[in-house]
Amino acid sequence: MHSTIPTKIPFVMQRGLHALLWSLMFVAASICGLATSARAQGGGVRATSTDQVKFPAGLKWEPMREVRFQDPPKPGARPLSKDYAAALAVWSDEVKRSFDQAPAFSVGVLLAQARSARNSVLTFSLLSVMDFDRCEPPLNGKNVVDMFSKCLARVHVGHTPQPVMKEFAGFCYLHIDNNPDTPLAKNHTEFAFDVQTNTGYFRVIQYGKEVSACRRAIVVEGA
Repeated sequence: MHSTIPTKIPFVMQRGLHALLWSLMFVAASICGLATSARAQGGGVRATSTDQVKFPAGLKWEPMREVRFQDPPKPGARPLSKDYAAALAVWSDEVKRSFDQAPAFSVGVLLAQARSARNSVLTFSLLSVMDFDRCEPPLNGKNVVDMFSKCLARVHVGHTPQPVMKEFAGFCYLHIDNNPDTPLAKNHTEFAFDVQTNTGYFRVIQYGKEVSACRRAIVVEGA
């Protein structure tokens, strides 16, 4: 006994198949769109950090430059300096958040810039804010030795189709320039860049000596 395959599909079934087909096409388009968006936002750039650092020989260390925000930046106001503009480009969201949550406290930003082997501009920056959830302020007390805080770091990668920003936690921050007993020359944060490995290195000088617990590195790939 032979079965007969109908040559026409009932209208109701056609509508069901059409709906299924459009659903599949929509899912496929969505997946492609998400993948494209992820590539555009990341630009193929990856950045990783570590606190297990052994400094290579021959690094050229320099003190990181500080920008101190005593008041919230005024919208549309002309930047006070290139460093001020760079600090806002990296941390505008956190500066605003800090003054919204703790207006009595200033915001500190440390900056250093380098060029990658591909000639991309890399801005490495540290943040100091009053935020007990994400940062560790300097300890207070009679017998306290360490003066540095621990907070966030970011690397901003420019000269790409779309600038890329990566963020890390647990970076030491020290920059004391208002106390003659602890001069800035002996109490600051330093930065060095190894262009061969696209690695930014950080260290803290406290009382004229390096703090080994504050060694950090950020490796940038694809920039």
